[in-house]
Amino acid sequence: MKYITAYYTNLGINLNDLDHPISKMIHGLPSRTEVQQQSIILQLKSLGLALMDIRGHSKSVYKKYTGRIIKTKNEAIYGHIFEIMQCAHFIQMSKDNQLPFKFGDANKKEPDLVFNNFGFEITSSRFSDNSSNFDPAAKLFYAFGKKNSKAYIGGNTALLIDITNVSQRAYGRQVAMSLKQFAEKIRAESKFGAVIFLSEWIDSTTLDVTLKVSEHIFSEDCNPELKSMITSLFFRDDNTGNGMFLSDIK
Repeated sequence: MKYITAYYTNLGINLNDLDHPISKMIHGLPSRTEVQQQSIILQLKSLGLALMDIRGHSKSVYKKYTGRIIKTKNEAIYGHIFEIMQCAHFIQMSKDNQLPFKFGDANKKEPDLVFNNFGFEITSSRFSDNSSNFDPAAKLFYAFGKKNSKAYIGGNTALLIDITNVSQRAYGRQVAMSLKQFAEKIRAESKFGAVIFLSEWIDSTTLDVTLKVSEHIFSEDCNPELKSMITSLFFRDDNTGNGMFLSDIK
């Protein structure tokens, strides 16, 4: 753990500032369960490794992302973390499969990431720690709607949504709409070629953390090549009956 605290201190985060989410995560570890501690430590470690991968690919993008992590002192940081993790994942997939990858240019109205000439928008949906209003469908609609309103999306673009927090908060509760029902509801209005809902799963025995595909939809306008690429490169059967997953978090 001392290496993790040293890394974030050197990055420029004041770990004595309990208003910063990363400082909160570290200081709150003793009050967490073993599984929660493992998840937080892996998230902090993985974020650091992802940033280093990005730095090796583009120092300007690394500077942009570290700036966001250092300056963001609210729930928005989790969306930044998810985007950073996915960015590093795409960089690795680009290397492994010898396929082109670039960071989207917001000034040119490009998607967040461009992989093999297909666009990927990245977002995260979560409740604030103090939220008393529990409506998972409304929360997901909000995250989806913000991205679905972009002028440049279409059948060549996919949306990745991190729903880990929403899934955890919904567990064991009665909800008005299941994730599958929600996915079907947005299918007709989605401008994306594909929408993929992702959440972290923790193996209670090994404490391994995996980012799994909880649900996904392909629109009628989805480019067949995008659908084929997502199916072959992103989805892997984990042989547990829990569906498919995108990548292990190391």
